[in-house]
Amino acid sequence: MALVEVADLRQPKSGGLWSGREWKRSEPQLAYRREPERSAVGFFIAEVLSTSLEEGAPAPEVYRLARNAAEWLETAADIPWIHVKFMADFVAALGLLPEEPPTNESPLDIATGEYVPAELASTTARDAATVKGMREIVGMDFGAVHRLNWPRDRRKALVLGAHRFVQAQLGKSRELKSYDVLEALFA
Repeated sequence: MALVEVADLRQPKSGGLWSGREWKRSEPQLAYRREPERSAVGFFIAEVLSTSLEEGAPAPEVYRLARNAAEWLETAADIPWIHVKFMADFVAALGLLPEEPPTNESPLDIATGEYVPAELASTTARDAATVKGMREIVGMDFGAVHRLNWPRDRRKALVLGAHRFVQAQLGKSRELKSYDVLEALFA
């Protein structure tokens, strides 16, 4: 999650590795490197990005979100909310934000992206309250997110549910390895 400036970036005609004339960090990221909580959230965000995106695919909204996340990792006071805000905005940046739930009892089926009756919901379905919360976070300034005052279980449901939803919609099935570290740090 380092912000790096590259001068004269190019890829050889044969494909291969990209090269550049000069590489330097555009921001020092001191707090990020010194605080384990910030580093753990950064690793989580990097893992989400690397397991969800195809190399070289244009994703300008996701790029802007990743830059915002790098800034939050350095400056935000509410570290346990960084990955929550990131995941809600990530779903929206990919253009996958589910519609408003039709009722408070209609869970979102992760595999299909559709709301289903509660009696037909799979174990991976997300409840309507979690989806509404995710929709509420999108577009909210980072400084206001902590005022939601959600318990840890609700934040966890949003983060893991959003990841599973994105993976299902993109036809992928990678599990997050870095989330267990966040669980331990923010317990």
